Amino acid sequence: MTRKESKTTTCNTADARARLTSATQFLTALDTLDASEIPISNDVLATTAIHAAIAAADAICCARRQQHSSSGNHNDAAELLKTIDKQLGGELAKVLGYKNSAAYSTRETSPDQVKTCRRVAKSLVEAAQQAVQRATG
Repeated sequence: MTRKESKTTTCNTADARARLTSATQFLTALDTLDASEIPISNDVLATTAIHAAIAAADAICCARRQQHSSSGNHNDAAELLKTIDKQLGGELAKVLGYKNSAAYSTRETSPDQVKTCRRVAKSLVEAAQQAVQRATG
């Protein structure tokens, strides 16, 4: 396998629906956490939104290409998504740039970064809903 190739796994519309369900649940969890009276860090909010975005990207790829990225590098998922929709793939790549910082750093994710992660996640979930609906008729 060359550097430009990424590992993928075959999937179908049932897999696309399952990943869409996960993406939707991550968004619901994000809204619930954000509305909670318990203080929730921006890192947790961003990470939850990023997981929604990743799951939605998988749903889109399963619905449209019958494959999704299965490498350990989430940037490969963004590259695969770019073959379907360059803008959405670029948006996923952008929020993936926040992932390590949000999940593993002691430096707090900014409110603007959380806002971006939420916007991208919602956009990807909407695109995934449309892709799954088209794939299932």
